[in-house]
Amino acid sequence: MLYPVDYSSLPLEIENVGNGTAVNLRIGFNYADNKESHEFLIPTMLKQNQTIYINIFSTEKPEIICGEYVLEFSYEDIYKNKYGQQFPVKFEKAEDGQGSPSIILDGKQKRI
Repeated sequence: MLYPVDYSSLPLEIENVGNGTAVNLRIGFNYADNKESHEFLIPTMLKQNQTIYINIFSTEKPEIICGEYVLEFSYEDIYKNKYGQQFPVKFEKAEDGQGSPSIILDGKQKRI
């Protein structure tokens, strides 16, 4: 049976614009205030100019998921140098009652 469901969705297109393959690319989405344990998806490889698509999605009520999060990418180059990028994400409750995500896309690559 179909029925209306509250949801929040943040679809993203991710492209490797670097000079080589991103080896062991791990994508994490965690609470911003959780500094101790970050969880990541299973590692994958992203070749130069290759694109992948992800969707951060929740059917929880917006007031439950509202808060600040960090979208994090961790990867290596073919020489085993490790890099990371972090992007702040905020979920807020919109006027229509739905979850309204916003993301700041000025993340800088850092060598780890």
